[in-house]
Amino acid sequence: MNQATIRRIQQRLRDEGYKTPDEEETESNPAEPEQDKQQERVIRPQQENMSYRQQEEELLAQYRRELEQEQAQQVNEDEEQLWQCECGHESPLSHNFCGVCGLTQPVDWWCECCQIEQPFYHRFCFSCGTPNVDYQDDIAPPTTIVRPQQPMYTCEASVLTEDNDVEIERAVSRMTLQQQQAQRHHPQPWDEDDDGVTFADDCDDVVSRQSSQPRRQAQQQQPKPQPSKPKGWSCVVCTFHNENDCFLSCEMCGSFRPASPTSDALLQHQQQQQQQHLEQEPQQEPQPVPTEPPKLRRRDSGSSSEKTEKTEKKEMRFTDLLQMQRGRYDSLSEAPETKQQPHQQPQQPQEQESEADLELAMIYAQQERMLAEYQNQQRL
Repeated sequence: MNQATIRRIQQRLRDEGYKTPDEEETESNPAEPEQDKQQERVIRPQQENMSYRQQEEELLAQYRRELEQEQAQQVNEDEEQLWQCECGHESPLSHNFCGVCGLTQPVDWWCECCQIEQPFYHRFCFSCGTPNVDYQDDIAPPTTIVRPQQPMYTCEASVLTEDNDVEIERAVSRMTLQQQQAQRHHPQPWDEDDDGVTFADDCDDVVSRQSSQPRRQAQQQQPKPQPSKPKGWSCVVCTFHNENDCFLSCEMCGSFRPASPTSDALLQHQQQQQQQHLEQEPQQEPQPVPTEPPKLRRRDSGSSSEKTEKTEKKEMRFTDLLQMQRGRYDSLSEAPETKQQPHQQPQQPQEQESEADLELAMIYAQQERMLAEYQNQQRL
């Protein structure tokens, strides 16, 4: 126990009229010296002071109770004197506004059933349990505290005056340094005389040591791909566009492919080549030409040859035959054309002309027969 509390207890006992044993002895024997008093205190038994000890303990217990009550009251007063804002700051009840965010102090609410005033942070009445209608459960304290804006700091040394020459010289030196550093970080654009690697404002204008032209110019010089011509042919009857050039009949209506204008030119070119070939060869005696067509000879040769030809035709595909014929016409078209001289007149016997006509007729008949077989196979 502290000495201050002991003194307070003794003073309180004196005020109430109690006296200590020392005071009683001093009153009875005021002339005795202090040494005798100390000896008597030690010699006196403890039984004589039992009443005083009991009173002192009772007063100490009472004093402790009062202290606990005062502390409890002080805690309650501290809780009631502060109110918490939505931002989390606690302000005293005497302040109507928050010291941080500036929000107004919330008002307490009255219960509608029991008419008792309730604190604003209570959701239900502590007497009857009725809920607060105006209670907002969604309100949450903000993460950041809004604080008043502070004035911007302006450096007085940055303000230049005409009288101060030292500040002007410092500013000029600072500007020159900034310009030099800017040139390092932002170099000049590409120059034609420079063979090394330099960087311009645009990343595409990068120049390498191998090529003396920027990348953009090299890309522009590349030729653009030309659009390819549409393949296939369109039908005259149903106007359907057939993508495959090898088909001689339309896929929709089955009508035959129209004759191209180049077919007549190919025949004329073939005839001219035959005439030139005959002119270049030495004139020979005309040999007797068989009057019978080759088709009759093949039939006379025997039935075995006809069977083998039919089996070979069935095995061969129609597209392969067309490609073979197309290659023949291409070879004819690629051959150089020779002009006929006016003084030389072609001498072609009638027998050779009839033989060429027979060959062409056989080719056309063979194509028609193959096309008919191909169509029959597709229908089946």
